[in-house]
Amino acid sequence: MKAEQQHAPDPLFKVVLEIKMIALEIAISIVFFVWLYRELIHQLRKLKLQAFAITKAASLVV
Repeated sequence: MKAEQQHAPDPLFKVVLEIKMIALEIAISIVFFVWLYRELIHQLRKLKLQAFAITKAASLVV
């Protein structure tokens, strides 16, 4: 009897496991998008500084 129960997992267990997997995927996605956003902001700041340096250099030349 125990062997039969071990081979047939509880349907509720499957649902809980699926919900946990979905939650994990959502958490990973959130972390990835937060990292991507921070990287974008970082690159934009670098670009802004480069643009400022170019305008400053151009104003010194003229």
